Amino acid sequence: QIGNDIAAMIFNEDYDMPPNPIDLPLADLEKLTGTYQFDANFFRPNDVLEFEIQNGELVSTWGPFVPLGDDRFLIRYYWMEGSFEKDDAGNPVLVIAGSKAPRSSR
Repeated sequence: QIGNDIAAMIFNEDYDMPPNPIDLPLADLEKLTGTYQFDANFFRPNDVLEFEIQNGELVSTWGPFVPLGDDRFLIRYYWMEGSFEKDDAGNPVLVIAGSKAPRSSR
């Protein structure tokens, strides 16, 4: 997405501004820590992401996840959005590019 936006800026076309990050309480971020695994249909098949808190931020093996609100996050290294939803038991499920990765361990 960022490449498209830069090209649009150069050619004086419409582009999306980066979203504004918000602050989330550390307790809310800690609820999302753990290991999540995608299935074989993900664009990185069977990829595993581990989340932890570093310096008050939610950080994964893909780098920082910046909170945007409504359970949405900016995946800083890929300049794309991801989100978290809850499964029937109330456990977090990571959603990226339409693919879901349940938390496999905490």
